[in-house]
Amino acid sequence: MTVKLSAELIVLAAPHSSDPYYEDVLEDIINFQIAFAKKASRYDDVLVLTDQSLYQTYAKALGPDKVFINPVNDIWMRDIGLVNPTKPFFFRYTAEGQGGGKNGQREADKVQQTIKRLAISARLKFTSSLLLNDGGNFVDDYEGNQIGRAHV
Repeated sequence: MTVKLSAELIVLAAPHSSDPYYEDVLEDIINFQIAFAKKASRYDDVLVLTDQSLYQTYAKALGPDKVFINPVNDIWMRDIGLVNPTKPFFFRYTAEGQGGGKNGQREADKVQQTIKRLAISARLKFTSSLLLNDGGNFVDDYEGNQIGRAHV
């Protein structure tokens, strides 16, 4: 029996089942996420966000309570999601995270909006930061101090 002293919520975003970008590695990503979720759920709470087409695959492997139909347009949750579990906030995801270019910021905002809508519907309290995140590592000490690749 594993005793959970303090669990965190780990959210994984499955690729869209019809996304041509991930087509060649879709099965590998699904297998990795399922294996990771099984191992991580021994210590933390895990939730997989997926589309309708992949729901049964994840639900069969992890249980329906670990899977939610809420497709996200980017699998890199660390770039677009909430950070700091004790004082949750969003960086603004930048155009660089979506390849830059003319429409990059519009696409980045659209991607992040899927997570913000979910957080609002779940009644999570969070703030938005003036810091911009173009992807990469983020470290938080849960005391309000963060180190990451972000810029104003």
